[in-house]
Amino acid sequence: MSFNPADYATVAERLVQFWHDCPMGRINTEIIVDDGTRIVIKASLYADNDDPLPTTTGFAEEIRGSSMVNKTSALENAETSSIGRALSNYQYQGSTKRPSLEEMIKVHRQDGQMDKLVSDLTVGDTPSAAPRLQSFGSSGEPPTPKQMAMLRAKDYQGQAPTTKREASQIIEKLLNGG
Repeated sequence: MSFNPADYATVAERLVQFWHDCPMGRINTEIIVDDGTRIVIKASLYADNDDPLPTTTGFAEEIRGSSMVNKTSALENAETSSIGRALSNYQYQGSTKRPSLEEMIKVHRQDGQMDKLVSDLTVGDTPSAAPRLQSFGSSGEPPTPKQMAMLRAKDYQGQAPTTKREASQIIEKLLNGG
């Protein structure tokens, strides 16, 4: 399955569009399940604060410890994903694809496709360049929205990075003509 980050918008980008179009709107989130292992969050989006029923809803599920980010932030990850689902269920897909960029990164991380991207990028790097590239970003934190936006702006066509470090390596390579 080919994955192009430029085809997906982040939840943060979708939120900017929502608040621009619906300044009197609101988004409520609710924990549906938190049994210590599994977390399910429901987001309810209201285009207008006075609406008695939500315009749309979105659900997301995460498993604690299933990824680096879910070891410490499964609740936050599920909440962000549920908001992204509610936004895309309304009209805020933000790009040509319905899932958010965060959702697609999760899919590709679980498929084990991210390791190949990192190894492909380091092939041919000079030994002196490798330590400098590896110093960027954290080894366990996901890429920032700013990093993902830069990848889209540079028309990056490869698989999405799973960590800040991987994103920094790709950006460095793109900026150096690679």
